[in-house]
Amino acid sequence: MVLNGKKLMGWIVVVLVLLLAGSYWFLSNSTGDSVPAGGRDNDVKTFDLVAVEHTGKHPQTGEQMEIYRWDPGLLVVNKGDRVRLNIIGLNGHSHPFTIEGMGVKGEVVKGDVTTVEFVAKKAGTFKIVCLSHTDLSNEGPMIGHIVVLK
Repeated sequence: MVLNGKKLMGWIVVVLVLLLAGSYWFLSNSTGDSVPAGGRDNDVKTFDLVAVEHTGKHPQTGEQMEIYRWDPGLLVVNKGDRVRLNIIGLNGHSHPFTIEGMGVKGEVVKGDVTTVEFVAKKAGTFKIVCLSHTDLSNEGPMIGHIVVLK
């Protein structure tokens, strides 16, 4: 069988469509969702976050600095997902926090684990903000992000 240019191009398109459809099916039916720190528990996406402190000297002034962060600082979920955050208080005394736009509030205390659950009701990027460490003068900003995909 000899393929001319049009027939060859047609077969290439068919193969590409099949590859794309197969890839979409595989990815949408995969149980290995991209969950950076945690896993699934009864259809709840669970993440372990840590309140951590970084110390060092300012490169220009030599002044000792302490900066607090959420680690990991970026979480990705899908709209409609039930989300559980287990937030470990590793450093710092207390970290009262809010997740802007989701109505979630809590407080992380050193040596404890604070757990909050919520449903990601709308798509967008939402900040996890420590209310004690809001800017550089307060050893921050201690801000993480939750990205909710459509």
